[in-house]
Amino acid sequence: MYGAVFNAEPFIYPGFRVTYTIKDIKLYGEISKDKGYLNGDTTLPTSGAFAIGTLGKIADIDYALSYYDYNAYKNLINLVLSKSINDNLDVGINFDYQWLDNTYKDKNNISDKNAYGTALYIKPKISNLSLPIRIEYIQDNTKGNIYSAPYKTGYTITLTPTYNLSKNSYIRGEIFYIKSDEKVFSDSNGNHKDTKTSAALEVGFLF
Repeated sequence: MYGAVFNAEPFIYPGFRVTYTIKDIKLYGEISKDKGYLNGDTTLPTSGAFAIGTLGKIADIDYALSYYDYNAYKNLINLVLSKSINDNLDVGINFDYQWLDNTYKDKNNISDKNAYGTALYIKPKISNLSLPIRIEYIQDNTKGNIYSAPYKTGYTITLTPTYNLSKNSYIRGEIFYIKSDEKVFSDSNGNHKDTKTSAALEVGFLF
């Protein structure tokens, strides 16, 4: 399952990028046909986007910093830091700040246009077993126009234990918990709740 912060960021899109490399640092600029949603749906009057950014390594910490601009929709500044502490532990953190263009804000009668989120990633691993942990917090003052969630603030905790059965196969479980500031979830009896827990199991084969 994609995280709340990741899901509101650019993912896969057709485009053109130019990159300039200086030792361990890369600078880039790009234009694309991204419409703003993973499934390609959009209510935007125009499509397309541009971005500038840099990625590389400073003091043994990998980083990626970017500014992304969706035409007539939103803008975002994104920073990702990651580091391998040792052979058995990787950590990372993602900071994300976004704001709506006035064109979109005014068209949809939205009073506040800002949102931000942060995600902490911890991945302990031993041999063929790993236990990725993702902890997220988001505050979407646009009430769902950026993070696609019908609440203003929320946090999530996700555990994804993974066991590699072989070089080409694995079994993975996932336990996901979310809490929001509003009762936007329902239980099996139709009672409204401000929390939700879900679980999933996946078996995968690599070819």
